[in-house]
Amino acid sequence: MRQKKTPISRQMKPLIVRVEPHKRHLSADKEAELKCTTSGSRPPAVITWWKGSKELKSGRTDSQTGDSTVSILRFVPSVEDNGKYFSCRAHNPVIPGSAKEEGWNLEVFYAPQVTLQLGSTFRQGEVKEGNDVFFECNIRANPWVTEISWYFEGRELRTNTSAGIIISNQTLVLQNINRTSRGNYRCSAANADGVGTSNEVFLRVKFPKIKKDNSTQFCHRSSVIA
Repeated sequence: MRQKKTPISRQMKPLIVRVEPHKRHLSADKEAELKCTTSGSRPPAVITWWKGSKELKSGRTDSQTGDSTVSILRFVPSVEDNGKYFSCRAHNPVIPGSAKEEGWNLEVFYAPQVTLQLGSTFRQGEVKEGNDVFFECNIRANPWVTEISWYFEGRELRTNTSAGIIISNQTLVLQNINRTSRGNYRCSAANADGVGTSNEVFLRVKFPKIKKDNSTQFCHRSSVIA
């Protein structure tokens, strides 16, 4: 049956648009379900979902009762969605300019993404015994991390000034390094959404070797034969 056309005198714009849950944080790579309800429109409003300037057309079911329209959206947010404007928009298809929406900037939680690098002062192969070196633990996370840990050859490091080990949040400083400083370093970070572990960085240490003519040259620790 053909739907009866609503007389112009009874045509109305959407009065209410409501999204539930409203402004709740979402978790990256986990499916979220949101419900958008609109009422007051005659004929019933059409609902569309938007993320930035892109309309979300999949993962949704719509229903209408009287002058109310309900749309349920299921989608999986990504890390890149954090901060993007997200909205539910309702409009009466027979009334130009009737769109009404509710929206906000998405807050997407995700476990820390962590990378480790040797401080820019040095390049691998140029670190000599007696140098001071530092590592930088680069972190991307939401919410921000509550804990940062450092490891050497799988063992957790703690600040020990007498041993020349200084930890300051995202920086590890090794003072007056020696042959025992050679090995693999990594860092990890934790927040409410999980734990992220960095790549391993292998620290090579050159040490002085006295030649028969009493001259000195620097060798890598790996060249020593036990």
